[in-house]
Formats: sequence, structure tokens, C-alpha cells
Amino acid sequence: MSNGSLKWDSLSKEEKWEKLKFITSIIDFTTLNPTDNRDSLLTMKSKIETLNSLGLPSPYAICVYPYLVPQAKELFDLPVASVVSFPDGMDLPKQKELATKVLVDIGVDEIDFVAYLGNIQKENLTEFLQDIDSVVSASSGKPVKLIFETSLWDNNSLLAFAAYASLEHGITFLKTNTGKHGQGATVHHATIFAHAIRNYYENTGEKKGVKVSGGIRTVAQAWELVSAITKIIPWATKSAYIRIGASKLIDNIIEVAKDLQD
Repeated sequence: MSNGSLKWDSLSKEEKWEKLKFITSIIDFTTLNPTDNRDSLLTMKSKIETLNSLGLPSPYAICVYPYLVPQAKELFDLPVASVVSFPDGMDLPKQKELATKVLVDIGVDEIDFVAYLGNIQKENLTEFLQDIDSVVSASSGKPVKLIFETSLWDNNSLLAFAAYASLEHGITFLKTNTGKHGQGATVHHATIFAHAIRNYYENTGEKKGVKVSGGIRTVAQAWELVSAITKIIPWATKSAYIRIGASKLIDNIIEVAKDLQD
């Protein structure tokens, strides 16, 4: 996949269609609301059917609260992700370990979790890394995405250092936000993560990925983020290395697809 321009409006109609297919294929279609139930999942299923009817692929995965994992596994022929210590990361490492084991036992395919961030701003990574170790060790090899809540960071070098350290401790994806606090995903923070991953690859030969999430509602936003990441880590051209976490983006994808087909 050629990066092309970061700006959606500068692409040709044919380029937009190809990029739209790619964006759709790397989405973790997410619902993380306290009122979620089976009807919420059925609404998501209907939207995926609409995508398919327009000639677009299904999203890569479904991401829901643990309570809905069994129903999501039943309704979707897609990987199912769920969350640990979401959205504030304030559970103890032992709690996170047990929660991860429960998710693995009920068949979850991927784990998104929030680490305890309280000591990082004081440049103390000890508890942060303990959190990571507790989840990774309990994950049975499932991909683990670490949510940094980047909107709350004001120290770029410390964020980059913590991101790199988390990769050394087995994190599969560096993830920007929960969508529950602050501004959400930005190109600035996505590129900090992409540089950390490139540095890690250059030092170890191991490829890792970025998941951008939080407030991504339009195809134009999504493409700017994706193209910025792939300019830094060129292997991020498939779902193993790049994801978009989104709940509202599917609606805009459907709208854009219909416009492109007119």
C-alpha cells in the first residue's frame, strides 16, 4: 500500500476507494458503553453487513466489555477483543492478571488494557512495568495492546521512553487512548509510538504495531493517522501491525462509500 498524501481530499476517487477498503479492514469496531447489551452487538452486525453490501471488507475485530465477549463470539465470525482495567488502569497488578486469565478462558482473541500511569510522570516505571508483566504473563500469547491515554501526557521524551520499555516487556501494540479522557488520538502521539516501534525493530529485529483510538470519527482523520504511521514503519500495511479503534467511524465510512459509488 503506497502512503500517498496524508490529506484525504488530495486523493483521487480510485485512491480513496482503495484506502477506504484498507482503513475498514484494520478497524477494531468498538462499543464500550455501560448500557451495551445484545442489541448493541446486533446494531454493529447490521452495520458490518452494510459495509459488505457496499463492497467493503468487515472490520478486523470487535472490541467489547468482558460481559459481552461470549455473545460477541457467538454473533461475529471475527476476532473479539476485550478490555482490562478500563478506562483508568487503577486496578492492582494481581487484579489485572486474574481479569486477563478470565478473558483468555472465555475465548477472547486480543486484550486491550490500561496500565497504572500514576508514577510515570515522576519517571518511575517500576509499577508501570509490573502492570504490563502481570497482563502479558496471563495472556497465553494473545496480542496485548497497551493504552497510554496520550491526551494526559505533556512529556514527549518520557512517553517515548515508557513506550519503548513496554515493548521490551512484551506489548504487541502501543495504543493511544481509551476515548474516555481528553483530546483523543493525534498524529503527534501516533508518530511518537511509530518511532519507538521503529527503534525497537532496529535494535531487536522484532516488528510491533500501533493502534490509534479515541475520537476518530471521519475517514479523513483515520487516513491522516494511518499514513503518518506507515511513513515511519512501512511494514504497518496490515492488521498485524496497525489498527484503528473506533465506534463512530463506521458510520462515516458507509457515508463516504456511498458518495464514491454515486
